[in-house]
Amino acid sequence: MGQKAKKITDKQYRHARKMAFAKSIDGLPKKVAQWVDDSVLLGSRYLFTHRENGVRYGHCTHCHKDVVLELGRTYSAADVQNVNCKHKEIGFCPACKSTVEFRDSGRGRKYMYDQKYILFATKLRDGGILVRAGFVERDYRLDYTTVKTNFFEEYRVYYNTGVDAVWAKRWSYGFHGWEKNWERMATIPEPSSKQPWYTNDENYAENHYFGFNDETFENTNLRYAQMSAYMENFGNNPCGWLDTYVKYPVLTEKLVKEGFIKLAVNDSWTNGIVNRRAKTVSAALGLTKKELRELPEKTRDAVLYAQLAKKYGITPAQARKYAAYSLTSIENVEKHLPFKKTVKYLDKQKEMIYTLCDYWNDCEKLNLDLKREDILLPPDLAQAHRRTNEALAEARQQKELEETRRMQEEFGKRLKKLERDFDFESGALLIRPARSHAELIDEGSALHHCVATYAQKHLSGRTVIFFIRKKSEPDKPFYTLEYNPKTESIVQCRGLHNCGKTPEVEAFVDAWSGYIRNKNKKSHAAA
Repeated sequence: MGQKAKKITDKQYRHARKMAFAKSIDGLPKKVAQWVDDSVLLGSRYLFTHRENGVRYGHCTHCHKDVVLELGRTYSAADVQNVNCKHKEIGFCPACKSTVEFRDSGRGRKYMYDQKYILFATKLRDGGILVRAGFVERDYRLDYTTVKTNFFEEYRVYYNTGVDAVWAKRWSYGFHGWEKNWERMATIPEPSSKQPWYTNDENYAENHYFGFNDETFENTNLRYAQMSAYMENFGNNPCGWLDTYVKYPVLTEKLVKEGFIKLAVNDSWTNGIVNRRAKTVSAALGLTKKELRELPEKTRDAVLYAQLAKKYGITPAQARKYAAYSLTSIENVEKHLPFKKTVKYLDKQKEMIYTLCDYWNDCEKLNLDLKREDILLPPDLAQAHRRTNEALAEARQQKELEETRRMQEEFGKRLKKLERDFDFESGALLIRPARSHAELIDEGSALHHCVATYAQKHLSGRTVIFFIRKKSEPDKPFYTLEYNPKTESIVQCRGLHNCGKTPEVEAFVDAWSGYIRNKNKKSHAAA
């Protein structure tokens, strides 16, 4: 997600749009075009080959020259290995000496579509900076001799003193039907791309940057944006950086100059640590100049621990030890007692804060009174934590035993009626209802299916689980059958690894179904 664009007046916006969409701006600037050719699309140089009358010819997409790939004509014996390359091998063009990938012109061009995403910054005559972003593309699917570099622009972002504005190309329906038009956006994104369906370029989503340096920004109103320093440290999202600079120019510059560049970035990582509305580094970080000098390093964590030390009256080392786990742990601690007292206690106990928080959580589950000092801060935290863990494990075990007992009682209540109504034997097979939850577990484990999860459905009467067994092996799982008592129909019948019914089992199930239907008819008639 991008950052919200700075609120600007209508007059400022009109000026920004005028500068961003001047006619002279369209297309790729010469320097950018050269960079694209030499760097971004460096791998998009090919020598397409074909044969005529036994002679091999080639066309270079870089120098656009046709060459004869014949020893003595365009290359010497020393160059044979680098010129007589096979399809998709790397060599060089005999004409321009550029490194190229050899391609047979008659094969493999269905998906030859090279595409990269670029962002570049240029100066404007009003002292502002314009960032443009979009795709540079080369399409080799048709006539490879006329391929050019095309630029399809997606974003334009204007930056100046206290002003930023962004436009994106979006589909809209106009006079000429559906077309892409420039639309003002509320947020400044880091423009990037997703791989389209028509290319198999694995590196497509990588962004490439040009002009984001002090040289480009020199003699502009954003000359103090410390662009080079930012890109050296981060290498991406220059739009986010410029948005921060436009909103907080003085503070951003000071943070960078004093070595706090990673805190100058306005993101979720620095939220709550830096006061962006402050005018000095000291005020922004909530530390005195002396405290700033005493920092072991000028990082986000070092500043955070110094802030916590100052806030809670502890040392930075204690803050690092007990707050590194999670800042939310401090909030949890403060619900019970001051953090400084907690730190003193943990130092004495030689335990970590998460151990204490886990112990308190156990106490709450066990309904122990945390208002009592001896329970809140036990003399031996490790031992107390072990006791609460054991108590909870025992409670869970007891609950499981009670649940098992309850389920077994429910199974027993239904069993006699189910056996009376549904028990059946025919040939070498028999069918009976499940007698316990344990049986369901054993059945699922033996046959490798999920019947164990059907216990509650079985007990509620929504379904009935039956076991089909061989008479010779009445206790060995064979097939499992699910029956819907409401519709009086078989839902499924599965064997090992959810396999279907054998002819023998299918005949047995049909016989049982007939038996059940006849029994139900008689029961309905009697009623």
